Amino acid sequence: MQASSDKKEIICINKCRLSSKCFVLSAGTVTFDQKKDRICLVQNKKGEFFLPKGRKNVGESLEETAIRETYEETGFLCKLLPVTMPSRATPRSETKEHYPDIVRMFESVTEPISISIRPGSDGSQKIIFWFIAITDGSYTKGTQMENEQQFHVNFYTLEDAIAKLTFDEDKELVKNAAEIVR
Repeated sequence: MQASSDKKEIICINKCRLSSKCFVLSAGTVTFDQKKDRICLVQNKKGEFFLPKGRKNVGESLEETAIRETYEETGFLCKLLPVTMPSRATPRSETKEHYPDIVRMFESVTEPISISIRPGSDGSQKIIFWFIAITDGSYTKGTQMENEQQFHVNFYTLEDAIAKLTFDEDKELVKNAAEIVR
């Protein structure tokens, strides 16, 4: 990773503590088709294009949430794609070795590539963990409830996906995911 791009990505957040009633954990995916040349986008009735995501259920892992929400909103079964990516996490180790807090490259991992923190409509904070996923294109109806908003779903090239996405944050996330997948 280049030092200049590292500085752009690091955003300092003042210390804060939120009790469990003040935040919601969510997870979503940047889902690629099997050839890894197209990205799945969701479109709502207002015409907004975005990435599949949703709230975590109690007892569910963030990885399970990302896969379930992608299926519910898109109808496509997916799995997390192992990638080579930078992270500040420490390597999995059975020893009690000390690891300094630095960015390291990890190979073949399915860790979150990004998080988003967005204000909820009631003043809570929505914390979204983003993963990279892949689908073989197997489509079923998904599991949205009848009273949930139904979405239009399609796959787009990287350029078209970036042009269609409604929110700048999603555009940057897709660019980052595509760079990691390359």
